[in-house]
Amino acid sequence: MRTGSDIDESVALLHKNVAAKLKAEWPEEQIVDELVREGIEPNYAWLIIGNVKEDGAKQRAFWKLLSFGLVLTIGGLLINFSSYQIAAQARSVTFFYLFWGIVVTGLITICRAFILYRK
Repeated sequence: MRTGSDIDESVALLHKNVAAKLKAEWPEEQIVDELVREGIEPNYAWLIIGNVKEDGAKQRAFWKLLSFGLVLTIGGLLINFSSYQIAAQARSVTFFYLFWGIVVTGLITICRAFILYRK
């Protein structure tokens, strides 16, 4: 009798194989035909293909959100540093502009990327 971890491993291997075939640009119908020959029902084969595509889309969305957050955070820090340097070089200026909203928005975006896409 198969245990839960055996089933999880076989499902993970199946997803990995389908992902490799999609990456190699196999037609979806051909992938389904091959899975059916291995004893998998056609509806489940289509479900696997949909899941693999969704995982790829989520991974791309994670990296997009993470990079946007990093750009905002680093850009905000650079703007703040430049503002401070300009104020420090001018002798009559006793203040500088602090753009904390950009930095906070960047940090929130980074946290959001990790919260939404934990995989």
